[in-house]
Amino acid sequence: LTNWLGQVPPHMKQKFLIAGLELVGDDPAAAAARESADFYDGLQSEVQLRVAVDGPTDIGRGQPFGLHLLLEHTAQVAREAGGFGRYLMNQGQQGQNTGYVPPGRRAAVNYRDNLETNLYAMLGPQFDIKSVTFHEPSVSPQPAGRPGWQITPLAYVVLSAKDAAVDRIPSVQMDVDFVDGRGQVVLPVLSQVVPVHAGRAAAERPCPALAVTMTLDTREQSAGRVLLEVVATAAGLIPTLPELCDVALPGFKAEVKDSGLALTGMVVEQGASRPQATRTWQVLFVRDPAAAAANAFVFPKLKREGVIEYKR
Repeated sequence: LTNWLGQVPPHMKQKFLIAGLELVGDDPAAAAARESADFYDGLQSEVQLRVAVDGPTDIGRGQPFGLHLLLEHTAQVAREAGGFGRYLMNQGQQGQNTGYVPPGRRAAVNYRDNLETNLYAMLGPQFDIKSVTFHEPSVSPQPAGRPGWQITPLAYVVLSAKDAAVDRIPSVQMDVDFVDGRGQVVLPVLSQVVPVHAGRAAAERPCPALAVTMTLDTREQSAGRVLLEVVATAAGLIPTLPELCDVALPGFKAEVKDSGLALTGMVVEQGASRPQATRTWQVLFVRDPAAAAANAFVFPKLKREGVIEYKR
């Protein structure tokens, strides 16, 4: 077992030792193999993948919500692993063109693509995944709230439950590389299962730092038409326009075009990871000929707490 361990592919080393030790039992000659297996177990105990719903766990059916993907680890294991920023980028095809990889080493890995593939594979059966936004590889670990531990934020996933019967976020796997003295070893790290409620009405999603700009275009006013552009930014999921403000205006018909929610990146402020989001609507108000009279235009008011600016 010990002599062959260096020739085993990195992602198979732990399974190789577990199976081998089941065969040889307590044979004293397997002491070095047991030491290696204990070393792998120790590494896994110092790295934990966590998923956290952004806001309440009453997610509703078909309603978008956010999911934080975080890596919780000890500061020591982060140093031994050379940091975890590389899991937020791809190594490209470098070193794979020849088809030869030295024994005990791992070919160049597209870490971010692999993680995204795992997310779709494990969450896809129960959820519609709208987007996956990764942090920058330079993201700094944050204090974890327990001595010696840190949290490295990885990604923010926007998804919605396909069915009202969905009651949990399933476990997600991430493969983590280490060096064991005989080359590389790849250990699987699994997240916890998170209970959710898709059968209940969706709770209001967190939307801090909401800022809205409303710009009125009156160039076609003489023809009974005015155009209102609504641009919203926030550090969270921006709701739909009816949830944000009421655009109903007596004497007019409103035609709304929604550009959809766009996440422009991730930031970490005061130890908290937040997505940066933007959403734009074009609202065309057309005078209703059936109406007795049309009122003067009035800018809509926000239904959510935030900063609003009016322009013409």
